[in-house]
Amino acid sequence: MKAADVSGTQDGPAVPSTGPARPPAADTAPTQASAKKRSKNKFKPPSAAPSPPHAAVAGQKRDLKEAGLADHAAARDKRKKRRRRRKPKAAAPPAPGEEGGPLEGAGKTGADGAAIVPTIVAPPPKGAAGQSNWAALKATLGAGSGQRKRRRPAPEGEDIAAPERRPERLSDTEGLTPVLAVDCEMVGVGADGTRSSLARVCVVNSAGNVLLDEHVAQRERVTNYRTRFSGIRPSDLVGAPSLEDVQRRVADMFKGRTVVGHAITNDLTALLLSHPRKSIRDTARFPPLMRATAPGRRPKPRALRHLALEHLGLTIQEGEHSPVDDARAALYLYQKHRKEWELHMERGTVNQLKAPGAVQQQAGVKKGSKSFEELAAADDMVDL
Repeated sequence: MKAADVSGTQDGPAVPSTGPARPPAADTAPTQASAKKRSKNKFKPPSAAPSPPHAAVAGQKRDLKEAGLADHAAARDKRKKRRRRRKPKAAAPPAPGEEGGPLEGAGKTGADGAAIVPTIVAPPPKGAAGQSNWAALKATLGAGSGQRKRRRPAPEGEDIAAPERRPERLSDTEGLTPVLAVDCEMVGVGADGTRSSLARVCVVNSAGNVLLDEHVAQRERVTNYRTRFSGIRPSDLVGAPSLEDVQRRVADMFKGRTVVGHAITNDLTALLLSHPRKSIRDTARFPPLMRATAPGRRPKPRALRHLALEHLGLTIQEGEHSPVDDARAALYLYQKHRKEWELHMERGTVNQLKAPGAVQQQAGVKKGSKSFEELAAADDMVDL
């Protein structure tokens, strides 16, 4: 048996201790304080820490990508289905004997082992019952193609249908005659080519024979040859006579003679010449050859090509103009209406004539004189 620890004081008796021995109080105090401090500084591992934000974002992106791939695959399948629906179904292979199909009996053998020769059937001829509907329709539409189409009437102011006849000379009469006809062609000069300059002159006698047909050298640079209408080209003006030379020759021809032309004022202006008014016959200013306008207004000139076709049956000015043809056409128009024209020139009543279709009173004509219709009927000028 162990010896009992005895503890006590000097004043009292010692009391035996039944438990384990305890250290002194003064020695235990610092030890407990250091142990408590160590327990506070000890690291505690996280039990259930939340996931960082970047992990959640990465998961969302992955989910979106998977959803996008699924949508893309679904859209691709829909497109494939639509393409399959648009594709025409493959036609069944032609049966033997039909066009494009195998021949009847091809590849077969007889009872004796010999190959059977296929039978070839010719297609039905055109016009037979076996032709297609399209062929029958074409035959129906083409049944009347041999008939000639009726030409519709030409609008007002356009050329009417007529045989193409060019103005020709009437006889072999040469030299100057009491009546001459003139026509000129111009080119454009200046910066914009709008100013006209004389480039060609043609003079014919009363039989339509050419007395003068000359090109004219230019003093200024030509900026627009107007070849589409004038027929003038740069090579035509190389070595041409001067304006003064041509002007002198034309003036000598015109002296004491009647000069005919269409809008002849323009030609005389280009030639820098003047001529007595009583000796000028302008087919653009003769009322029976003009177009009527509203009552009380002056009639308007008509194009020379329309007058030549309507009154003479001649075709001119198709493409490039020919001054020879134009001069002859104006001359023949004057000759057709010469009697009436000269009668009213003597009386001074030309301007009182009426244009076709105009409603106006003829004044200055003596009672009993012949009307325009009577003069035209008595005209001995043979239509060309």
